[in-house]
Amino acid sequence: MSIVKELNDLAVSAGNPGEDLTILAEGNAAAFDPDSNKFLVKASGVVMGSAKEEDWVEVGKSRLTTRC
Repeated sequence: MSIVKELNDLAVSAGNPGEDLTILAEGNAAAFDPDSNKFLVKASGVVMGSAKEEDWVEVGKSRLTTRC
């Protein structure tokens, strides 16, 4: 099972109103995939309870790091 599928399944479960784990289920969700060295971030506006695998965006770790 891919990390995107696992993360999506977790978000859908957490966003299920019957589970009573989230309020409105519109929060942020993200995870780091060490195998690809990228973060997976749920797109803004996507309700967790109805998220799909294509609603996740990969962001390279190097793009988040700035040097002073």
